[in-house]
Amino acid sequence: MTGIRSLKTEALVIGSMRLREADRIITFYTRELGRLSAVAKGVRRTSSRMGGRLEPFSLVHVMLHPGRGSLYTVTSVETIRTFQAVRDELFRMEAGGRLLEAVRSLFPEEEENPAAFNLLVRGIARLGQAEQRGEAHLAVLATRLKLLLALGYLPELDACTECGSGELLCAFRPSLGGVLCADCFSGEAHDCFAISPEGMAGLHELLERPLGQVDGRELTPEVIGEVERALTQTLLYHGH
Repeated sequence: MTGIRSLKTEALVIGSMRLREADRIITFYTRELGRLSAVAKGVRRTSSRMGGRLEPFSLVHVMLHPGRGSLYTVTSVETIRTFQAVRDELFRMEAGGRLLEAVRSLFPEEEENPAAFNLLVRGIARLGQAEQRGEAHLAVLATRLKLLLALGYLPELDACTECGSGELLCAFRPSLGGVLCADCFSGEAHDCFAISPEGMAGLHELLERPLGQVDGRELTPEVIGEVERALTQTLLYHGH
């Protein structure tokens, strides 16, 4: 924990768990300090004004004071945006849960990354606009991919990560950070799997296209499945 006395920051609520009779431990992703956890005292009481402002997916201004160990204490909170639309539909909640889990898995505590914070806010806003389950899934898939870019884990998609060839690219291996050509793909490595040219094109599209323009009309379910597999395996390799 830093040596600061207190911090007021924009933050996204990305998790919550019960603590004792009336308290909660809230996990935030903050603009200034990245991921951190804080105790919100008394928020489970019906009289608490703070509790309703600390729902998952909410964007808030929060005042934090260093507490014991690695936990901060929430001393005040003001709502910026509730993103209530995400919580209004189960399919959006389920898709959003995958996004928040990626943040908790990928990002270490108290490591500033404003680009990731901004991306996460845009991703949740885009999720709130999704009208169908497939659209919600695609919005979160694109956001999760772009979070890899914000962390510096952008996969190599244009050349074989073993030999550097740009020809006959046909497989993906997360532990090497990208694609393999036909000559280097043996299929024996547990984290290496075939990926079609359409799958690689789908990865390119979701990484390069702004979130507001992601609609998936050109992506088949098979391509989305390949992209999801490449992303999931990459998250497993880089997560903590």
